[in-house]
Amino acid sequence: MWKFDLDAAKSAIREILHSPRGLVFSTRHCKERMEQRNVQMDDILHLLFWGTVEHGQDSGDAERNVFRVRGADIEGEPLVVVVEILQEENRINCISVF
Repeated sequence: MWKFDLDAAKSAIREILHSPRGLVFSTRHCKERMEQRNVQMDDILHLLFWGTVEHGQDSGDAERNVFRVRGADIEGEPLVVVVEILQEENRINCISVF
C-alpha cells in the first residue's frame, strides 16, 4: 500500500523544494550515474519541479515512498529520476537517474 498517492507525492516533492529547510540529497549511486549520463543537479531540480510523478517499479518501493519522476532536463533531453520522499525530514533522496 502506497503511503502517498501520486498527487500527494507530487505535492510533497514541491513542498520540499519550496521549503527553505528542504534538502535534495544524491546517493553515491545517483552521483555515479549523474556523471556517466552528464546530468547536473540543475537538471534534477528542473525535473522535480516540472516532471510527472509515477510509482516506483521495484518491490518495497511503496513502503519506502520511492517514486519515479519522468520528464526532461534543462536542455529538453528525456530524464528519469528515482526518488525517495522523506517528508518528516523535509528531504528528497535521489537514488538514480537514467
